[in-house]
Amino acid sequence: MDLKVLEQEILNNSIYSWLIALAVFCFVFLLLRTLRGTIDRFIDKRLAGSSALVVRLVNGMIDRTKSLFLLAVATFSALPYLELPSRAVGNIKTALILIFFVQAGFWISGAAQTFIQQHFRGRDDAMHSALGLISFLLKTVVWAVILLLMLDNVGIDVTALVAGLGVGGIAIALAVQNILSDLLSSLSIILDKPFEVGDTILIDEMIGTVEQIGIKTTRIRSLGGEQIVISNSDLLS
Repeated sequence: MDLKVLEQEILNNSIYSWLIALAVFCFVFLLLRTLRGTIDRFIDKRLAGSSALVVRLVNGMIDRTKSLFLLAVATFSALPYLELPSRAVGNIKTALILIFFVQAGFWISGAAQTFIQQHFRGRDDAMHSALGLISFLLKTVVWAVILLLMLDNVGIDVTALVAGLGVGGIAIALAVQNILSDLLSSLSIILDKPFEVGDTILIDEMIGTVEQIGIKTTRIRSLGGEQIVISNSDLLS
């Protein structure tokens, strides 16, 4: 085989350079995927059922590590072996950074959910009913921050965007005021525990037993056997 063919250029890079970059890309990707699988199998076999927070956090991070992120790391590792236009390199690096932010969002939101589940483990059923709401609020905050970071990296003026959304946010907040009030009241009931499931309470001259504390409403069984549904905000007002 004539090795001179490797000196021929494609997009200003020799075939040899492309082959080196491809080899590095494949090696890094396969290495990372193998490590991910090895760690995952080790945890499943040796540490299965462990309640340790660190083990659960590591296991969650491994499970939430996307193949797209591994491809991005492999691509970043192969870039130095190619001579590409600065604009192309900049665009590729921006795309890789965006992928990293998305992956970080999966890691952080998953870690927050694992931490909450670990913290509330063994608590009563009423406390567990708040997990979904707390997890949702935390994930919303995490992904909102991730989104702002991504927009900032693509050149969008985040400060102006947030200022512009301020007016719209006020309008949305007014529209969902009652829903938010019930959600916050639900957290207040579950965390402060003015009453719990099974307690008998008096509300507006009505006596009943609390059957369920939900995210938006609380269900009460009256002495006559009727089930009464009351919004959480009304219960605390």
